[in-house]
Amino acid sequence: MKSVFLHAIRNVRPGRFLLAVLAITLVCASAAKAAPVPPPIKITSSSCNYVILDPGVYSLETDIGPCGPGSYGIVIEASNVTVYLNGHTLNGSAVPENCDGVIGINPSLNFFGGGPSTNVNIVGPGNIENFQYGVEAVFTSNSSASFLKITSNCAQLQSNSGFYPSFGFYIDYSASNWRLLGNEVHMPVTTGAGGVDAAMIIFSGDNYIAGNSVNDSIWLFGSVNVLFGNFFSNGRSGIQLYGASNNQIIANTTDNNSGNNGIWLDAGSIGNLVTLNRSLHNTPYDMEDDSPGCGTNKWVRNNFKTANQACIH
Repeated sequence: MKSVFLHAIRNVRPGRFLLAVLAITLVCASAAKAAPVPPPIKITSSSCNYVILDPGVYSLETDIGPCGPGSYGIVIEASNVTVYLNGHTLNGSAVPENCDGVIGINPSLNFFGGGPSTNVNIVGPGNIENFQYGVEAVFTSNSSASFLKITSNCAQLQSNSGFYPSFGFYIDYSASNWRLLGNEVHMPVTTGAGGVDAAMIIFSGDNYIAGNSVNDSIWLFGSVNVLFGNFFSNGRSGIQLYGASNNQIIANTTDNNSGNNGIWLDAGSIGNLVTLNRSLHNTPYDMEDDSPGCGTNKWVRNNFKTANQACIH
């Protein structure tokens, strides 16, 4: 190696100093050994309540479950974690309608870091079935869930402690900057205005939700979120905003929802952009804005038939 350096230096001529430096740099780079990449940590147990406490790449090698009421499939209490489901299934309950409090995957607090977990990624393909919540994110940020299929046969239940609504994705107030990409969610559709189930419920902001296909609604409470190219069709309702501001609702499809609107903004939702969406055959309206004159919301170039105000376009 030393002789290579000396040869490069001796052959430096005026005006070619930079070329010589580049040659030496390339030699050093080629000689350096790449740091070894540790193999994935294999999850080989089918038992429920598998807890991840350390950063790393995890590979699910088997199905998990069924799990009993009040239990979890996988709990993530660390930052910088990626979990590959590899086509496997997390099964929440052997009895589909008896799954109170069972959660499929729970990204949560960084146990040893003493704060929110960051950079948690759940990657499909993979199935999450018969859970009350498919994915429940709390105290997490800058994280993602992609290419999952969540099927919940757990309709809303009434017990001594109250209602147990069922959600495919639950992004808590304490979580933010989540990316939900290319997921498929099938929920038990409770028709009529009294139903409390939803495919996705988003309480926080700065989330990007794109390319998901679900048979029921998304409830959006947070601000500065982007909903792009999703399908919320054939359920009780489509896209619902509750006191949510400065969101972008772009190029989504909300067809054939019965019991509520295709896209609905309540009177507390302000500064939202709703554009290029298709919303057809919904009851009572395809599109509804409860702010007089649509307030500061902008409805632009949408495809619909029925609306509650003329300011919706």
